Amino acid sequence: MGHGELSSLFEATLGLPRGTIGRAVDGDLAALVAGTRTNPTPKSPAAAEAMDAALAAVPKPILHTWFWPDAKPFAVALSHDVDEVRWSWRRRLLMAARHPRTPFDKRERYWNFERILSLEKRFGVRSSWYFVADGDHPRDPPYRLADVADVMRDLRRQGHEVGVHGSFLSFRDGAMLARERRAVSDVLGAPVPGVRQHFVNFEPGATWRLQEDAGFAYDATLALNEVSGFRTGMCHPFVPPGHRIVEIPLILMDGQLFWYERFTREQALANCEQLAGIVADHGGLLSLNWHQHTYDGYSFPGWWDVYERMLESLTARGPAFLTGEETSRWWRLRASVGVSEIWRRARGAEWTVRCPDRVPGLTLRLHGTPGADLDANTEHQVAVRGDDTFLVLPELPADEPVTVTAGW
Repeated sequence: MGHGELSSLFEATLGLPRGTIGRAVDGDLAALVAGTRTNPTPKSPAAAEAMDAALAAVPKPILHTWFWPDAKPFAVALSHDVDEVRWSWRRRLLMAARHPRTPFDKRERYWNFERILSLEKRFGVRSSWYFVADGDHPRDPPYRLADVADVMRDLRRQGHEVGVHGSFLSFRDGAMLARERRAVSDVLGAPVPGVRQHFVNFEPGATWRLQEDAGFAYDATLALNEVSGFRTGMCHPFVPPGHRIVEIPLILMDGQLFWYERFTREQALANCEQLAGIVADHGGLLSLNWHQHTYDGYSFPGWWDVYERMLESLTARGPAFLTGEETSRWWRLRASVGVSEIWRRARGAEWTVRCPDRVPGLTLRLHGTPGADLDANTEHQVAVRGDDTFLVLPELPADEPVTVTAGW
């Protein structure tokens, strides 16, 4: 990925017309976003900060598509990798030593699907669940699709997303990825769009291409196993140059916090809140992955307390909660919106906005002119947040241009 490609990626991510960002972009950032280099300061989204700086350097007031529908300040994607569904015999022996009553407990403490569905229903949110379909590597999950087929279909019926958790070696095996996607799709009776690679395995220059060839619309892999934060320096979805797939970077994962960073419960929560605040400041997407088996309080005490407390604090902030599939679909739909400037004068400007498809909740942000007035020739609402003015269209009709005017 070269400097020009990264500038184009920034423009697409920001919803700007091509050629808006004229400045050169740091080549090291291009390597981060391409996945060929990991962020040396993972708690800071270096690429997102550079993207915001490039927008700030645009020399005139500019209208661009906001990241999320209905002027939502940021977005959250909740997910669960299904790695284990029942205690192994080693775990049973360990738990019998620590908790002598467990040999007589018929409860499957790694199952937890109903408990998580109940928790998320209480907060009015839905999530993406990634199941492994194949693989015989020692690090592959010890279950088969037949063990979880009913729960997969039930999750789908209840409005959650089911995707593929690519087996340990599939990140560099296109035939395996295609086979796994077919297997999960067959269980559900519909093609699945999303994948996250097991152990967040990823091979730059290969994995995205193999995922695309297998038919996936998005990937939700790019993260560091050993530390939470921003592996790519991005906190937004993006389409890597030369690819079709949407990448949804993973920012927070339970194992990062407790196994590798060795946080206490309160330290983990403080870290999560800090990263959530950074994402919100950039209008980004906070992606979280809590494995359903870690809801077992005997084996992972306190891990899900942090998740529940994050749900409380996040819902209070009013973001858009989207599954991976919804995120990918929105990102592609938003990218197809065209904003064309018609005229500009000293005290105002006019644009035409159109899209070949209907866009519900399209939000346009006027950047660079605090206190400006926005108007449109169709039903709309205007919202002000800080120095930003947003124009929200409940619906941008398919292939029908809308005129937007601004005065400042």
